[in-house]
Amino acid sequence: MIVKSFDPASQRGTSKYKNDMKGNNFGDYNYTINNGKNNKHNMEGRRSFYTFSYDNYWNPDKTGFGDILALNEHIVSPGSGFDMHYTANVDILLFPLNGELSYTDNLGNQTKIINGQFMILSTGRGLIHREMNDSRTEELKFLQINFEPKILNSEPSFHYFSLNSLIKRNQISTMVSPDSNICSKMNQNVYVSMCKYDKWNLIKYQKRSPANGVYVFVLEGKVQIFDDVLNAHDGYSIQGGENLSLYSLADSKALIIETPMY
Repeated sequence: MIVKSFDPASQRGTSKYKNDMKGNNFGDYNYTINNGKNNKHNMEGRRSFYTFSYDNYWNPDKTGFGDILALNEHIVSPGSGFDMHYTANVDILLFPLNGELSYTDNLGNQTKIINGQFMILSTGRGLIHREMNDSRTEELKFLQINFEPKILNSEPSFHYFSLNSLIKRNQISTMVSPDSNICSKMNQNVYVSMCKYDKWNLIKYQKRSPANGVYVFVLEGKVQIFDDVLNAHDGYSIQGGENLSLYSLADSKALIIETPMY
């Protein structure tokens, strides 16, 4: 993990800025890089990578970011998964990367989602649920992103969505927003977007509020932010400024999460 605070204006005109970062707000800011290969946890039938403190993994320097409580990548063997367990007052985004995720809860809800779909689970006052890989042959890989809800003890709910109508290539496409009827909503003032873009493209992200923080998680490829290069599974959190530019050094896909900071 690398933590830096500096004025990126001093880097203008250098070879590292040949990718044209004029869309950035070049004020003072703080950022952290999380290497996706760290914090690996092996359990029977699955392997998990924790970005922030979670379960038995504790790091006082990594206790979440804004309303993001956890960002976990799980690789689940055929026939394995997370059996029935209780969760309350957490909003969970489940995002399959490959394979098929089978979801069941004690309210009678059950569904299967694959890559190209995602699910939002609001556990509210409490829910018993499970996430499994029912395949006999194929691994399941998925992201689990936990958010602190805006309203506690709400009615539990779950919704799943297709990305096909939301994601546009070489654009930033919003998946989750508190103020839109086009995309899905969550019990929190967070924005979750995806950018899927070709090599040598520059994507500029405009923050909704300068007070918000932004967390970028690279799903595929290689992305440059300022003079830092992120590979698949790496994360980048930033506070300060209004704009953020992402430059693709390969065909890439990344999640961008904008969250209030308290």
